[in-house]
Amino acid sequence: MAQTLTPSGSAHYIDRRAVERWHPFLHLYFESMEAGIAELRSLAQQFGETSKPELLRMLHLRCHGLKGASETVGFKGLASLLRRLERQLEKDLVVPGRISAGELIKQIETIASVYRASREMFGKPSAEEETNASGQDPRSR
Repeated sequence: MAQTLTPSGSAHYIDRRAVERWHPFLHLYFESMEAGIAELRSLAQQFGETSKPELLRMLHLRCHGLKGASETVGFKGLASLLRRLERQLEKDLVVPGRISAGELIKQIETIASVYRASREMFGKPSAEEETNASGQDPRSR
C-alpha cells in the first residue's frame, strides 16, 4: 500500500491506492502544490525580512491547506512534513521567536524536494513543461 520515496528510510510514504483513486485529478493537486510552495517561499522570505506575526499566520494557513490536500490524495510523507511545519508555526504564534527564517526556508525546501519526487513518480509534466520540452503546446495536438 505504501512506498518509501527516499532511500534513507525516512517517513516519506505514498498511499498508492489513494493516489490511483485520485489520479484523474492529480494535475489539479500538482498545480495547487506548485502555487502553494511558491507562496510558502515568498512568505518565508518576507518573514525573514520583517518577522511579522501575520506572515506566520498566513504560512500556517497555507501549510494546513497543503497538508490536507496531500493527505487526501495519498502523499502521506509530504503531509507529514507539512504537519510538522504547521505545528512549529503554531508554537511560534504562541511564543514568538521559536523558528528562524533560515529554518523555515530549509523546511520548505525539504517539502519542495519531496513534492518534486512525488510529482516525478506519479505526475505528468505540466502543459508548460511539455511545451518547453517539445516546442509545441500539447493541447494543440
